[in-house]
Amino acid sequence: MSLLSYDTQSKAVSVALKNDGLDFKYASAGPDAIAIEQFGAIWLYDSKSGTAHKVDIRISGDLPQLRTRFLNVANRISSADISPTGLRAVFGARGEFSLSQRKRAIFAT
Repeated sequence: MSLLSYDTQSKAVSVALKNDGLDFKYASAGPDAIAIEQFGAIWLYDSKSGTAHKVDIRISGDLPQLRTRFLNVANRISSADISPTGLRAVFGARGEFSLSQRKRAIFAT
């Protein structure tokens, strides 16, 4: 389905925005443009210029448990091991593993 325009003077109907893809589901007129929803995407049609552009929409969930953060898990370390060379150590805490690396090996005697 395309977006059509109607001239009230001549009573003529014309194609304002040709659509060869999925149908437009919803259109709403605003002061400067017509907002069109097409398969989850929002388009703005400018009737003065006769052009439409897709609106870039990004939704970030407010999920604090997924945000990058630093936690002190020293009291929650459930497992630890050191590499044979002494350059790396691995720690397990809260179901995740962290790898620590040193530039030179440190051995306690």
